[in-house]
Amino acid sequence: MSDAAAVFDGLAADFFSVWFRFHPDLACEAGIAGFDQLLPAQSDDELAALAAWLESLIVALEEIDYVALDRERRIDLELMFAAARVEHQELHLRNWRRCDPLRFLPTGEIYRLTLSPPRDLRGALVQLLGGLPQHLRLAESQLVPAAATVAPEMAQAAIEEAENGRCYLRELARSAWLRKHCHGWNQIDLLADEACAALAAFADMLRAEVAPHASGALGCGPRHLRFLLRHRHFIDWDPLAGAGVLDRALEETERRLIELCDDLGISPEEAPQRLDAVAVDARTRLESYHVECERLQGALRRSGIVTLPQAPLHICERPDCPRPHRFGADYVSGWDDDCSGTLFLASQEPGLEAAPDALARVRGRCLSRTWGGAHLIAYAGGTAARRVPRRVAGGTSLTRGWDLYLRERLGAGEGYGASPEERLHGLLHRRALISSAQLDLGLHAGQLTVAEALGRLEACGPEDRSRLVRMAQAPGDAVAGVLGWRMIAEARRLLEQWQGTGFSERAFHDRLVGHGPIPLTLVLRHELGADFLDEVCGAVLG
Repeated sequence: MSDAAAVFDGLAADFFSVWFRFHPDLACEAGIAGFDQLLPAQSDDELAALAAWLESLIVALEEIDYVALDRERRIDLELMFAAARVEHQELHLRNWRRCDPLRFLPTGEIYRLTLSPPRDLRGALVQLLGGLPQHLRLAESQLVPAAATVAPEMAQAAIEEAENGRCYLRELARSAWLRKHCHGWNQIDLLADEACAALAAFADMLRAEVAPHASGALGCGPRHLRFLLRHRHFIDWDPLAGAGVLDRALEETERRLIELCDDLGISPEEAPQRLDAVAVDARTRLESYHVECERLQGALRRSGIVTLPQAPLHICERPDCPRPHRFGADYVSGWDDDCSGTLFLASQEPGLEAAPDALARVRGRCLSRTWGGAHLIAYAGGTAARRVPRRVAGGTSLTRGWDLYLRERLGAGEGYGASPEERLHGLLHRRALISSAQLDLGLHAGQLTVAEALGRLEACGPEDRSRLVRMAQAPGDAVAGVLGWRMIAEARRLLEQWQGTGFSERAFHDRLVGHGPIPLTLVLRHELGADFLDEVCGAVLG
């Protein structure tokens, strides 16, 4: 090991041991043990310390001899440097804690603990529930003076989330599942009641002190959007000048959808009903997911278009305990010592007859979350792809881009994904993601008001408003996903043109997914060179 590699490894270990103390929610999501009992840092002193630490970290990363590192460490260094720069910018310019009251609510992190319970589940819950009242009191002291900077939609979403979280915690604390998995649950029940009271008080505070004055923008602005695209997604693109890329992608998708509907003898408006007509009975849903995942695995193996990992995949219903209302299917990769992944499906509520699920949607979810998507990308590259910087990178341009690309590739061939219903579902899925990218761009670049963005959504109901809020929390993610799809298709076209009969589809796909869930442009640059990446970006981004 070189001196530069040793220095970098030590710095990386220090980076995450500190960073996860500030962001235990990210550690939980990435399956990193040891931070389960912490709530995210939020006091002025803590965040001032974080900002100072980030500044020193950026300097230390800049001083490492990049050339002396091997490729895997170079990728990790770039990811760490980007994460530090983005967070430093967010702290100093946007001050997110005063703009997004949703970030103070840990319901999602508590729910994740029930999917992959830590060894000391009781201890984690005691610490989280016990610390929640003080956590929310501190949040109040920060939100009230800066109420005008909060977007009205964020304030309303936080009120609803606090009320829903209160119901969730009460049900969880008194569930038979928790009594089975935690001794001394009476203490948890008491702490949950206190946490629920704190959530109710937080919702009342937002309703009385924040919502009446909330007048902040929901979008981040074109300058910050460009910064995020460049440093979070490694896409150097001017969002104000590039809307035509998304427009052309939507026009092409609409044209293909109309052609397919003409072949099927239906109108595009009738397409969703065509998919709903072929449904999976609720009683056989779990079995159907097993069947479809095995079918997908066999089809990918026979086609030879990508090398499947050896990691086992489990499919099961969620633990028999309450869950927050918005969570759908969840894929969870194993801990460091468990090289397997699990797709958790929503459990059926006792005594209620669940509605059947469209078969095309079941197949689409299997494609995105199992052997064609999340499970493949998590394990295809072996241990290198599961290095900690990559597990928290959030490489949307690759993960969403690969999903769109693979659906298109399978729909153009024979077998899995090529039936009329599967192709129809794939085109509708693509249209929805492109439309989301257009909303993402318009909202954050200041080209759409909130009312105009909601007007573009179909129903403008609570779920659509929730989608818009989630989009506001992740500026540029939807745009990066569509751009990633276009870049993958263009990279393939160029390689086929240059390599001719020597082009290997499997080798190309393996190189794409073999680094874990990291930004696509980082993969292309390290695998195929900076000049190749420039040509791909020039063709796609203009």
